[in-house]
Amino acid sequence: MTAEPEPSTRGLQTTEGLRRLVAFTDAVVAIALTLLVLPLTDLASDSPEERTLGSFFDDHQDILIAFAVSFAVIWVLWRHHHQLIEYFRCYDSPLVFMHFLWLFTIVLMPFSTALIGTSMTRANTLYIGVLWVSVFLLGAMRYWGIHHPDLLEPGAPRRDLQVVGIDYSSIILLSVALLISAVWPETGQWPLLLLLLERPFGQLRARLRRTA
Repeated sequence: MTAEPEPSTRGLQTTEGLRRLVAFTDAVVAIALTLLVLPLTDLASDSPEERTLGSFFDDHQDILIAFAVSFAVIWVLWRHHHQLIEYFRCYDSPLVFMHFLWLFTIVLMPFSTALIGTSMTRANTLYIGVLWVSVFLLGAMRYWGIHHPDLLEPGAPRRDLQVVGIDYSSIILLSVALLISAVWPETGQWPLLLLLLERPFGQLRARLRRTA
């Protein structure tokens, strides 16, 4: 009887370790969401008492919009991560390292969001760049799972994993948005509207693949 290779030969870890990794990831994401609102709390505390709510929103609409966008962005990133990690039963060292880098982009999100509210040039380029790296890492985690089925839940079809989480169309569109922001920084966060084309662009890529 041939002995099966031990998981430790590739740094394979246990299901319990994966749960701890996911719990740690969720905690970091929750903290990042909380940090987003702290600058707004400071603005509200520094506002004169006779100020109206309408004037407060008018004076700080850029910061408020950046907060709302970043909150939604972090939520969407976490949701994609949640859908992706449901297919995994354990993890290895490369997957941990990708989580480390992905969490770094998540904690950078409140910082880059705060910069948007300043007059600093290319703050939006930094924001889109951080988002691009975060999306790319989610795609890398999915790619790693597809090509390492020993990390996946038993019976989890790899073809299903290929349609879960961040689509490659998002990376392409974010690359275009990052290029636009780098060349024309005065466009602000408007290049992110390209992400609205993710579904039709993905359908176009699928149609071209079938044709090829």
